[in-house]
Amino acid sequence: LKETGTDLPLPTRIVIFVSDFSRAWWWLILVLFGVALGGIIKYISTPEGRRNFDAFLLKVPLIGDLARKMFLARFAESLSTLIEGGLPIAQAIEFSGEVVGNKIYQEAIFKARDGVRKGESISSILKEYPELFPPMFIQMVYVGERSGSLDKTLKNMVGFYQGEVQRTLDNLLGLLEPAMILFLGIGVAIVVASVLLPLYNISSQL
Repeated sequence: LKETGTDLPLPTRIVIFVSDFSRAWWWLILVLFGVALGGIIKYISTPEGRRNFDAFLLKVPLIGDLARKMFLARFAESLSTLIEGGLPIAQAIEFSGEVVGNKIYQEAIFKARDGVRKGESISSILKEYPELFPPMFIQMVYVGERSGSLDKTLKNMVGFYQGEVQRTLDNLLGLLEPAMILFLGIGVAIVVASVLLPLYNISSQL
């Protein structure tokens, strides 16, 4: 194609450039990838980096919704188990916040712990974080507090959110296959176009 002296189409030039660059600088690509991955891991290991990563995770489309349901199920399961075991409510909330696995949720839960120690209700504190705790969750906590059966109410919430997590995972897996097919189709189309377009141009000139 290059020997013909004709101007190659843009897809062809891109494919040739990527191929030449990858063959000549593959080691640089690996080094940069390793450095970037190491930097990300080191940043996430810091308190600020972990908090920023956890906040970003909750904002990712689809993934964020799944993560919220998982954290709610984990928090409800831990808190119900600790309350049922006879642990003081403030201490149970604190332990639940430590195992929830997300700094943003942990901060909200620790604030609920401090509020309980001051005589406030859990639901009144959680209500300040509508982006983390949906209205139904807060309402169920409120009902459990008023009825004195918070542990049983939370157990019901665990079953509900675990089912929601499973349904969300099934939906994501259902979307993954057509997304991969579309991605591969676009890649194949680019490669085919990069080969056929210059050949068509040459044949047209002849």
